[in-house]
Amino acid sequence: MTIRSMTGYASAKVGDGELTVVVELKSVNHRFLNISFRMPSYLVPAEEKLKRALKGKIQRGAVDVTVSPRGRLLGVEHLINADAARTYLAQWERLGKKCGVTMPLTPEALVTMPDIFVRKDKTVDARLLEKAVMEAFGKCADKLIAVRESEGRALKRTIEQNAARVGKLVRQIGRRAPLVLRGAQKRLRERITTLMNDVKTAAGIGVRELEREIALIADRGDVTEELTRLDSHLAHFTELVKDGHEVGKRLDFLMQEMLRESNTIGAKSSDSRISRTVIELKGEIEKIREQVQNIE
Repeated sequence: MTIRSMTGYASAKVGDGELTVVVELKSVNHRFLNISFRMPSYLVPAEEKLKRALKGKIQRGAVDVTVSPRGRLLGVEHLINADAARTYLAQWERLGKKCGVTMPLTPEALVTMPDIFVRKDKTVDARLLEKAVMEAFGKCADKLIAVRESEGRALKRTIEQNAARVGKLVRQIGRRAPLVLRGAQKRLRERITTLMNDVKTAAGIGVRELEREIALIADRGDVTEELTRLDSHLAHFTELVKDGHEVGKRLDFLMQEMLRESNTIGAKSSDSRISRTVIELKGEIEKIREQVQNIE
């Protein structure tokens, strides 16, 4: 499967001069699938059908749908209401006779009268219109998916490069950590030996108790488990990227877990080189997390 970005834009048009339908789809990041429509009121009944069609193709993202029917079969006409005009003229003549004066009603005055003009929406066969809308919508949705997949391939290359750097940094810490731990144990034993050589200090101190303390201190600085979990997360990451099907949320969760392990390593280690590497490691993981939040 191909990784898909949640970002994309596409448009499609079907029809001729009599009836043309233009559909535009624009999608951005969103935790879930959120669809909003902009289209004429007479197309609102088709909204639910369009939603179902899109849900069958896209799982996540905020998608703006614009549907624009055009053509000679659609539009608005303004017609003269002849009945209203005749009524106004007759009443005007009667008023003039009652008043004993001639009061001609000019065309300019007549058109200002209420209800002289009637708005009439042009209509088209509902089945013909719906067919054109669904056809344009289907073509546009396919184009949007192609764009999201193209963006996804670029995202995949980027996050794989970042993941390779993460693996390199984890291995660097893995090589350095045992050396640091052994060095800390050695210095601690040397210090204890010095103290034990002092008769007053050594009195009442058991060797076993000291060894347990050394082991406890060593355990506090041991990052083996964290490194093992990081390796496991990286392996899982590679599997998910290869699978590519609706992996955005799972990849984001993995990045959170890897950041947590990195923070623990940083807190445990007192070695400056490891600390610097951890800072770099966290930076690379954050880069990946920013990218995966745009994956469907």
